[in-house]
Amino acid sequence: MRNFKVAIGPGGSELESVAPGVMADVIQGVTAFFKGTRICQPVRYNVQRIVVSERFVSGIAKAGVMEWEIELQPLTATFTKSVYVDVGWDGDLIMFPATFRDHQGNVRGFTDVSISEFMFAGADLNDHIPPTMSFR
Repeated sequence: MRNFKVAIGPGGSELESVAPGVMADVIQGVTAFFKGTRICQPVRYNVQRIVVSERFVSGIAKAGVMEWEIELQPLTATFTKSVYVDVGWDGDLIMFPATFRDHQGNVRGFTDVSISEFMFAGADLNDHIPPTMSFR
């Protein structure tokens, strides 16, 4: 398994209360969505927001929603684009959406055509920070 870099944004304080197994499963699940294509790979994860809706008696978050920003890099180019995915969890059940949002709030699906259109349509390479390639 690869070691991915997870940045902590405004949800950092709530992140401490989420069980480590939940975080690992979320990262693995989101990675699977994008690794299923031959177009791109996720290179960075950023927890934007965590809303906890229920806690165990111990204080660990039992249920809630996480908003993730995932930077994708095409396999054939050296730029990144961000997508946003809301993942819910309730105990041991993690709920992945069938869609993601782009930076303009447009909803897109996890198909090769949709991801390819998103990655390459109107890409301005001057606006992107050079990506950090993940380990292969």
